[in-house]
Amino acid sequence: NADTSTANPENFFCGSNKQDARQICTPCPSGTISECDNPFHGCIEGVEECTLFGVSDNQQVESQNGMSSNYASELAPDLQVMIDMGKNFDHNADCSLGDWGLCYTQALTIEYTGKEYYFFNQFKIYFSSVHRVLQVNHPDFEHEHVIGDLTYIKPTSSFQGFLSKTKIVIPLVLEYWSVQETDNMPRWFVVDDRDQSTAVIENTDTEKMRNFVLPYTSTTKTATDANVHMTTANRFSLNEKIVVEVDASDKIIPTPYETVITNGAQKFDIYGISTVNGQLLDKLRIGATDLLWKLGVNRNGDHKVAFMLGSLPTEIAGPESYTMEITTEGTTITGTDASGLFHGFMSFIGLLDVTNSGKMTLKEMIIHDKPRFEYRGHQVDVARNFRSKEAIMKTIDAMALWKLNV
Repeated sequence: NADTSTANPENFFCGSNKQDARQICTPCPSGTISECDNPFHGCIEGVEECTLFGVSDNQQVESQNGMSSNYASELAPDLQVMIDMGKNFDHNADCSLGDWGLCYTQALTIEYTGKEYYFFNQFKIYFSSVHRVLQVNHPDFEHEHVIGDLTYIKPTSSFQGFLSKTKIVIPLVLEYWSVQETDNMPRWFVVDDRDQSTAVIENTDTEKMRNFVLPYTSTTKTATDANVHMTTANRFSLNEKIVVEVDASDKIIPTPYETVITNGAQKFDIYGISTVNGQLLDKLRIGATDLLWKLGVNRNGDHKVAFMLGSLPTEIAGPESYTMEITTEGTTITGTDASGLFHGFMSFIGLLDVTNSGKMTLKEMIIHDKPRFEYRGHQVDVARNFRSKEAIMKTIDAMALWKLNV
């Protein structure tokens, strides 16, 4: 190490080793040279060495491949977060800051998996919480509410860094009560104040809550709450007891304005469909074709589905309305516009059982349908909880099948 007896601390730069110090060029922490004497630190003297790498004090550093360093990305890949949902009652936590005097506990474990000691303290870990964080009970960390449900925790002055392959357990107190693992939100991310860079903590970048939340066991919301904690297993068991066999051959979601099935209506099997006048669907044709492909429906089959533009009975006349007649000879869908034809086709697809090795059973019927509401929407809030492209595409497919339009 360099002689630190008389030098100005601003002329010394620290890293986890000397090579790291040359690349990062971070002034000695806390403005004291003694920090560089820490055996975990490497140390170099003088701005000149940093200048050799094309940077000066407080500038972003060029990495060896010529790209700007992203300090957050140096830390986030070595972090894992795990949440242990605590108790709603009998936890001895101070709930005086909470609304109604209610609070619950969590244990937040931050695991550092890096091979080298990480001593920088200019980072924050941001996360969204549906419940306000009241307390962070650890001397090395503190929290601050940003806005809405966004909060961050950051190191305090006593933080000595992350030793290689260690875990830090941080007790938290949050407002109100917990209900389920989904009280927590995914996609925690690191922000580094040195360059304002950001990076998501990988094990939280998921829609599978168990990747960063331990199984939840405390569902008591009041002292006398006797509700049984619901799990996937016992919910399935309860639902299994109320299952009733029904004939779904004429069930369409949402329920059409009118369904006409005569006493002599026949059931018949088909092994795929083919469309006639599909161009009348206009731009919606691509989405309809894509949905058939995803469902595995043979598009060169024996049952013809014909589209027609035309007038409709007065009681259903209007935009997005349709009639559909299903017979053993084929299906005809009539609408006043492309949207109506598309909705009719979604109703037809909804009648298909695509789980029977290509064989699908239909029933003769006539459907008259119109929208009950002009705007039929579904909201996906990704402001704090980003969803994957795959999840959004599946949502759009479901919206189409249920005739949502916003």
